Amino acid sequence: MKKVLFICTGNFYRSRFAEAAFNFTVRKKNIPWQAFSRGLAIWMAPETLDLSPYSRSMLESYHIPVACTASRKQALAMNDLKTANKIIAMDKVEHHKMMKDQFPEFADIIEYWDVLDLEFGSTPEMALGKTYEKVIDLVEKEIIEID
Repeated sequence: MKKVLFICTGNFYRSRFAEAAFNFTVRKKNIPWQAFSRGLAIWMAPETLDLSPYSRSMLESYHIPVACTASRKQALAMNDLKTANKIIAMDKVEHHKMMKDQFPEFADIIEYWDVLDLEFGSTPEMALGKTYEKVIDLVEKEIIEID
């Protein structure tokens, strides 16, 4: 089973939505890939919630079960980077410096999307809608070809 790793700041919102959307999509297509997600600063996400209400609501609107994502947020570790076949951080402006500080050997070799967080002027509909489109493109244009 090949793995794709989605990285964001808190592992609470965008990366968890991407993980669920990817897992749901590849299962429907019977593709032997699996997504997991991690955060570079999970302490920044609310302690009392493990998944953003925006992510939960968008998953429901796409009819994607919440069970397609992990049950809790998790911090990024070196082993996660070493075991992933593909690594995607949700936004280069936001995450490249964090990657340089924490995992410098991976900062310039991973893929970065341009999915802005709420504090950078995005809305949940914009950010998660764009994430969904990018996940579908990833599966259909890249993952299917790799397999």
